Amino acid sequence: MSIRERETIMIAGIERLGIPLSAAVIVGDLIFVSGQVAYDPETGELRPGTFAEEAELAFANLQRVLQAAGSRLEDVIKVTAYLADIRANFSLYNELYRRWFVPPYPARTTIGADLGGLQIELEAIARRSATRLERESRARKEVR
Repeated sequence: MSIRERETIMIAGIERLGIPLSAAVIVGDLIFVSGQVAYDPETGELRPGTFAEEAELAFANLQRVLQAAGSRLEDVIKVTAYLADIRANFSLYNELYRRWFVPPYPARTTIGADLGGLQIELEAIARRSATRLERESRARKEVR
């Protein structure tokens, strides 16, 4: 499979931010999710707030993109988190992370970064859920 054989996931309203990106790109059974921030899908705007508020919205957006791609949080292999103030928010990030992910936890990296006024950005790599892969495999077999 070449990189040209990929599927992209777009989220309604994201184009209003003026950022050229796909919410996720699927190659084979891997899903590469672009950085998720405190973006409000209802209004199509960024929603800065406390670290906890932004993190909850970023995790919810990550879950939303994964669902659109046929996956779920349990299928996440790797999470990369960018925190604007890693010293102040690392402990709270860990607490929130434990609420969204269950053991066995995905591999992860946490990096301090300038996020242009936002406090957190999450990106992830996941596998498509087995049930969806099985359905698609059966569909391919039926088409042949």
